[in-house]
Amino acid sequence: MTVDSPFPKKSAASLGNQDTVDFLIRQSARGYQVFSDARVSGAHELKLNNDNTIWFSRSSGGKVQIQGYKLSNMVYCEDCVSVSELERAADGIANALIGSAWRQSPESAR
Repeated sequence: MTVDSPFPKKSAASLGNQDTVDFLIRQSARGYQVFSDARVSGAHELKLNNDNTIWFSRSSGGKVQIQGYKLSNMVYCEDCVSVSELERAADGIANALIGSAWRQSPESAR
């Protein structure tokens, strides 16, 4: 038996690859290096510095997964369903990895 809920249905996630690309274009304009992963469609790497990177990849259901790596070890992982979540998650991970340097242009991201 199915019971209808009196509550409105939550809309489905609709975060697209272009939303991620737009965010990464802005980071590239700030001076950060951004790479596309040749092995995985829709996956991108944002290089914060020589030791820290953030990976963006599409996951199921219109979501984007963001993973923060320190010395090649994943230390942060967030699933995002909207542009605002993507921006907040990426900013939070970057701040956790490189601190206040994230607010400035990169010094050693090359």
